[in-house]
Amino acid sequence: MINMFTDHATKAGRPLTTQLREGTYREYKNSIYQSTVVGFLAILRIDEKQGRFYDACNYTPTLSAFVKITQLLTIQASVYAEEAGKVEHAADMLRAYRARCLLRDSHTPFGWILTLRSQGRRIRNNTTSAGYITWADDRSSLTFKDITLDIKAFRGFLRQQTEALCAELSELCLPQPYEQSIPRFDLGKLRDNPANAQTGWSFLQEPQNDLARWQEWLINRVLDQRILREQFFQLERRVAGQPPKEPQWQVARVRQYLELLRRFLTRLSMLIFILSGQPARGTELFSLRYRNTFYGGYRNIYIEQGLLGFVTLYHKGYSIGGSLKIIYQYLPPALSQVVVQYLVLVLPFSQQLSRLVYDQPEDSAFL
Repeated sequence: MINMFTDHATKAGRPLTTQLREGTYREYKNSIYQSTVVGFLAILRIDEKQGRFYDACNYTPTLSAFVKITQLLTIQASVYAEEAGKVEHAADMLRAYRARCLLRDSHTPFGWILTLRSQGRRIRNNTTSAGYITWADDRSSLTFKDITLDIKAFRGFLRQQTEALCAELSELCLPQPYEQSIPRFDLGKLRDNPANAQTGWSFLQEPQNDLARWQEWLINRVLDQRILREQFFQLERRVAGQPPKEPQWQVARVRQYLELLRRFLTRLSMLIFILSGQPARGTELFSLRYRNTFYGGYRNIYIEQGLLGFVTLYHKGYSIGGSLKIIYQYLPPALSQVVVQYLVLVLPFSQQLSRLVYDQPEDSAFL
């Protein structure tokens, strides 16, 4: 981050940042309201559309943004001081700024801002916000401000997306005209051991589930069926008297397959986000691991009573409270079946393609 400031900063911009920083750090002797920074924040509180001031519930984010910008300017000033030879290291000046100006009890506009933000948070936590969500009397539609959502149409949309997901999964399994369906698994009979901390472990390795035998199902289909071999390999005629040449992968076909896999995972992420309960943040949704890892520890994906479950950690407020909240989420049966089929049948093949065609060194544990 420090390099980002030093690489993009210009000499012309330094006077402006210096004025903003000094205006925030300058100790006040008489009234805080004589500060230019306080006047600037008062202007930001005006809601031009409504012709009034923002209430506390909507104003504290502005103060938080100002605090963050001030902290970044402090880093920038410390870097400039090191470049000018005023301090031996930027961290020395950064600690001095913090002790003198960046604490709540400092007699500076910044200290006043921290106090005001804390007061605004208390007001926000004890104030009932205006209601924007209304249900129709028959619960058939939901209205948020000017947007109306028809529940029946929304359910139809989810059903349509689930059907499209199943169709993409079927295509990923490389079906042939004579085949009726792809293998399905009885999720109610699958066993899991969440307490097993062995690196690489998941319910896929549980001996009672007998899922390991499916790891090479797709690659064997490609090798055994002529139609698929012609799609995925460049086959050359054997010349009499010469040893057979090693077949080469059809890179274009492999790329096409992986692109289909990308679309499948995109749709799957959307359905998981909507159908798994409390919507997960992006950092939670895209950090799901189906097996234990050396650095990450326990996985996030489990099988429980025929449903696929996710366990994620809720990090918001960790810097204040120092504690994490554990969130349990479960997928409906149809989507649980799709994810298990993907993990058992498709994922091993895609990992094999990445290793054999693109020389990827190791497989990812992420979903």
